[in-house]
Amino acid sequence: MIMAHDEKSTNAKTGIVMIGHGEPEIFDEDVWLKGLREMFDEFRQTGLEVPPDDALPVMLMEIKDKYEAMGGKSRHAEVCRKQCELVAQHFPNYHVGIGFNEFIGPCFTEVAEEMIHEGVRHIAFVPMLQTDSTHTGEIRNKINALGLDSKEVQWIMSKPLFYRPEPTQLVINKIVEAAGKTPLEKVGVVLASHGEPDEWTRLCLENTRCKEQETAFCACVKKGLVEKGFVWDNIVQGFNEFTHPELPEAVETLADKNLRKVIVMPSFGSTDCMHVNYDIPTKAKSALVDPHVEIVCLGGWNDDPLIIKAYVELVKEALAKLFEDGDRRIQSQDT
Repeated sequence: MIMAHDEKSTNAKTGIVMIGHGEPEIFDEDVWLKGLREMFDEFRQTGLEVPPDDALPVMLMEIKDKYEAMGGKSRHAEVCRKQCELVAQHFPNYHVGIGFNEFIGPCFTEVAEEMIHEGVRHIAFVPMLQTDSTHTGEIRNKINALGLDSKEVQWIMSKPLFYRPEPTQLVINKIVEAAGKTPLEKVGVVLASHGEPDEWTRLCLENTRCKEQETAFCACVKKGLVEKGFVWDNIVQGFNEFTHPELPEAVETLADKNLRKVIVMPSFGSTDCMHVNYDIPTKAKSALVDPHVEIVCLGGWNDDPLIIKAYVELVKEALAKLFEDGDRRIQSQDT
């Protein structure tokens, strides 16, 4: 039981909406074309330069090639659904569903509206994301557009994974495992962050804290690895896009350290996806380093028990706050 309100009658009127980022499972030119145009429109609003429309066919071909390199399929949606299924096991009698923010359906707002139609009057929205970013800002705007207050539906949006300790421990565990029997002083680590344009931070677009939180997360991981015996100067942060040092640069900073192995670990994505399974390893392995140095690229966090625990705790915290605020509203109305 999470709290006193968690009786069956209350649970049955409470929804938990898990929100995945969204990525088409197979290459769909129309879906990607629409998504790229929407993304470029957002970039233009922030003053970022974007490719001209006549570059879109080339970009679509590159995306198609990435799918082919991944075996024709992105596992992102599949893993998100599995994560939701495992989280739901901790909340029996609640309405638990999953939707996506972009590219694929169902849209999370549709999932919420269906719950409301079925009688749900409390909803906890749970972004399946690592940081407070433009994506969490978009999600909050879409929730506000639902007009839930006018429908007498109380809601809350949980914090992202950054605020839980479990992802830090998971990343440390995976890197230690990948190091294997290689002497730790001969192991380099690149923590692969997503990155966001500095323009977004300066404009405070959707209150983004992505870059700041990614750096803080990597610092916590770095400290934990040093406590395990890794060398401080052999652990660096690199970015997949928008921000320097980009991944090839980050790997190359370790080139003169006489290492045997460099481990590249995603520090932002909780699922296998195009960034994790194609972009990061491709960019990392393009670095100009001694060919005798083994570059090991690790996958997504997926359904690791530590990630499921992180989501469960975020949901518990959100539900506690939701009902606490609800009680205050009722008390205010009674006085």
